Amino acid sequence: GSFTGALVKEKLFLYLGAANFQTLIVPEGRIPTDNIQISDNRTDSFVYEIRPYWDQRFGDVNLLLSTSFWSIDYDDEELQDSEERSGRFRLDNFARQQGIAWQLAYTYREVDYEISQSWEFQRAELSLGYWINGKVRLFGTGGQETSFDNLFESNMDADFWETGFQYAPNERLNLELAVGDRSYGQSYRGSLTSRVRRGFISLSYSDGPATRSELIFDRRPILDKGGLDGVLDESGATDRFVLKRGEILLDLETAKTEIVFRVFAEDRINRTTAEGDPLDDERIAVAEFDWSWRVGSRTSIGFGLGFADRETLRSLDDGTPVLYDDKITTGTLFATYSFGERASLRAEYRRREQSGEPAGVENQETQYRLLVQLSL
Repeated sequence: GSFTGALVKEKLFLYLGAANFQTLIVPEGRIPTDNIQISDNRTDSFVYEIRPYWDQRFGDVNLLLSTSFWSIDYDDEELQDSEERSGRFRLDNFARQQGIAWQLAYTYREVDYEISQSWEFQRAELSLGYWINGKVRLFGTGGQETSFDNLFESNMDADFWETGFQYAPNERLNLELAVGDRSYGQSYRGSLTSRVRRGFISLSYSDGPATRSELIFDRRPILDKGGLDGVLDESGATDRFVLKRGEILLDLETAKTEIVFRVFAEDRINRTTAEGDPLDDERIAVAEFDWSWRVGSRTSIGFGLGFADRETLRSLDDGTPVLYDDKITTGTLFATYSFGERASLRAEYRRREQSGEPAGVENQETQYRLLVQLSL
């Protein structure tokens, strides 16, 4: 559950969140369909977050100050727990959308593990640009950040730069593209959001340093509703890497139907342990499709399909590299009946198949589920 409250009206806020769910122990092993099944490849995880933040506008200038603390605790004592402290400062006049555009920003992150070496990251930047006709913003950004190769200190000893443009002619369309150079090499990012009459379309790509515990925290609960986001996660892992991720999302809705289509791909390169020992790269590609139809005012039916192609390169004890290639497919049929705004009943038929080489993991599961949802 989560809670957000205003400590000072429209200025100072407090976010509190907590969840108890399950995560994978070994990504190459059998992946159960959900949390109900008994499996030796899942462990209970408890996470919580405390995040106060100040968000206020002074005329054309917006100020954001935030700090947060989160923790992941595993039920399995052999897995390392982790926690992160972070802070963020941002001051900009982007909302003005005319004339000179500027931004000052600073970010700090520290991830601590029970045994392994902690990881710290800092980034300070200044962005300057100019709005053309209130629709196009050309900008350049420069600053300093912690070098990706700097394992034991958080000194901002690496220069970086970025240049790009933003196109925002109205509230329905926003396009931003940028290219730059960071401590791990060339950097690219881009996003497109378009709101149409019946829904929206979004495309995005970004790269940057990340840790596996951070991704597990952001994705809680993993494999929710049969999703495939978390099939690369590994509980208690301390590796860090450069994460390159691209995603396409299409959500269309009419008076009777809703269609959601999502494709994303992740590459995790330059992987190392917390102590700096090199690890092999990982990648995953996922496609998901959901369709639902409202039969009446209270009833809807639909189906969902998903496919994941996962590659993890692992080294044997003698140093021989072995490529693990897994294919995971899912299919779901469902019917939902609503008793009002606060209660609903959902019946599901779910099928999942997993095959992997060379580990030889072959897993086929069929489930029938009846779910009751209450909102308080």
